[in-house]
Amino acid sequence: MCPVALAAQSGPGAAPSAASTNGAATKTEPAQKKARPLPFHGKIKTVDKAGGTFTVGERTFLVNAKSKIMNRDKTQATLSAVVVGEQVSGSYLKQEDGRLMVNTLYIGPKETTEKPPTKSPGTSKNSTPAAKP
Repeated sequence: MCPVALAAQSGPGAAPSAASTNGAATKTEPAQKKARPLPFHGKIKTVDKAGGTFTVGERTFLVNAKSKIMNRDKTQATLSAVVVGEQVSGSYLKQEDGRLMVNTLYIGPKETTEKPPTKSPGTSKNSTPAAKP
C-alpha cells in the first residue's frame, strides 16, 4: 500500500484497532505500586527527639507511632535510646511528599556470627611440618 492509503485507513473514520478496544488501553490512571521498605544503615549524625527525626549520612528519617524500634538484643526501644555516633540499620518507606518514614530501626552494630577458620583438607593437628631441604 502507499502511504496515502495507510493514512486514510487510520483516520477518524477507520475501524478501531485491537489495542484501542482492549480495556487496559483505555485506563487513564496507572496501577498504584505498593511501596516497599528500603534498607538503610550507618552512624547517627543528629537526633531530634522532640521532632521525632534522626539523620544518617545526608538523609533525615522520621519516626512515627507505627515505627518499630528495637535494640540489637531484640528488646523494644524508643527514639530516646538513639544517640549520636551510634551504629543503626533498618528500613524506611519514602512518602509521596519525599519524607523518609522509618518502618524498622535497629540500634547498635549488626551482630556478626564468627565462624571458626576452616582447615584445608590436607592438614591435620597431628601432622608435622615438612623438613626444609
